[in-house]
Amino acid sequence: MPLALRLVPDLRRPERTRLDWVGFAAGGAGLATLVLALERFGDAPAAWGAGASWFTAGVALCLVTVRHFQLCRRPLLDLGALKVDTFRVSNSGGALFRASITAVPFLLPLMFQGAFGWSAATAGLVLIAVFAGNVAVKPLTTPLLRRFGFRTVLLVNGVATAVTFVLCGLLGPHTPMAVVVSVLFMSGVCRSVSLSAYATIGFADIEADRTSGANTLSSTVQQLAAGLGVAFGALALHAAGPIAPLLGLAGPAAPYRVAFALLALLPLVTVAEAARLRRDAGAVVTGAASAPRAGAGTAVR
Repeated sequence: MPLALRLVPDLRRPERTRLDWVGFAAGGAGLATLVLALERFGDAPAAWGAGASWFTAGVALCLVTVRHFQLCRRPLLDLGALKVDTFRVSNSGGALFRASITAVPFLLPLMFQGAFGWSAATAGLVLIAVFAGNVAVKPLTTPLLRRFGFRTVLLVNGVATAVTFVLCGLLGPHTPMAVVVSVLFMSGVCRSVSLSAYATIGFADIEADRTSGANTLSSTVQQLAAGLGVAFGALALHAAGPIAPLLGLAGPAAPYRVAFALLALLPLVTVAEAARLRRDAGAVVTGAASAPRAGAGTAVR
């Protein structure tokens, strides 16, 4: 608290605005409907028809909400910041990446205990390797971004993250512990580098008068992505059950192999989004010599 009072400037809006109740109600209803749809898709195939209906209704409500935000003078969420390419990539590709990596710590303990027969204590201790890699690479993240740029780091690291997902699925109960820990450690390294890059580049080109609205939108997207990540993991594991036998896979670990392979597709999608960035995107943040002025490069791509 003392540091916040000393370092954070006391910035206030000149006028108070009313809460956008229409956007709040429509957006909340749309997201709640989508969550119900995901729950139905996780049930028996007989419930998938109802899930499709809920999903269609949820998408329709979300589209109505987006249109309302675009027309409203004081919307709950200002979508104008999405016109900035760096912010858009940070919150579209970044959200998908965050959802994918959130699913991994959910699936790994299940695989370790349900398929490998490990105790909960052993599974938890081994999982620490992911977060050890997350922390260990932090001092190297900024030099990497300065040397290669955001675009290159996100492209390479997106592919590397997908590879670590596949490797997680290839682990077995008889895999040497050193190999298991190494794979999980590298997975943590990859997730940390991309998360730091997405979080940093998001506000590189945002003008000062849009910072508040952009921050609200970014925080909302991040929270939604983290919550949906667990749902994606559960759905991937549920879908992997009938798929594994079709691929000739058997054994308790077979569904997890398929689930991790399905999740590996998500980081690859973020690679396509990152490829749309300028080569010098975010250079103003890393302090590169060729950094453009803040606010440049905001054209829609």
